[in-house]
Formats: sequence, structure tokens, C-alpha cells
Amino acid sequence: MDLKTFLFRLAVLVIVVAAGGFAYAITFHLLQGLGLMPEQIGQQGFGRALTYRTSFVYMAAIVAGILSLFIRDRWRYVLLLSPIYAPSLFAIVFTLMHQS
Repeated sequence: MDLKTFLFRLAVLVIVVAAGGFAYAITFHLLQGLGLMPEQIGQQGFGRALTYRTSFVYMAAIVAGILSLFIRDRWRYVLLLSPIYAPSLFAIVFTLMHQS
């Protein structure tokens, strides 16, 4: 892989990571607006608990995206796009699991 290809893939990753943050914010506010979020989980608010746990998923998705820069197979796009879909998907599943 030459430098030009690497820098292009890195730029795409930066854009995907930013888009993932926006996608999670939209998902969070949609879940809140639709009234799907319970008020509390344990001793803390549900929104805080969800954002705390999602931050770990988001960091792992960024690491997967970085690893995708060095993969040549076509399935690298699954890892490259994981910062977009992983946090939002986790937020939806986590919220639906804690419905009363």
C-alpha cells in the first residue's frame, strides 16, 4: 500500500468516525423523543448509563476501523464502517433490553 492510498483511507476513516458520532446523537434523541428510554437504571440516569457504555463500543469500533486500513479484502468495509453503525445499534439494543 502506498502513502496516497493510506492517507485516503485515513481521511475516509476520520469522516466515518465523525458521521458515527452524529448517527449516535440522532439515535439517542430519537429514542428519547419516542419515549423508549426508562428514567433510571440502578442509581444513575439511563441516558448517562447508556452514553457511558456506548463510549466503549465507539472506541472499539474506532480500533476496528483503524485495523481495516491494513486489510485488502473487500470485507474491510464492514470494519471501516463500524463507527457508524455499532454505537447506534448498541444504543437501540441496550434501550430495548431495559424496557419495563
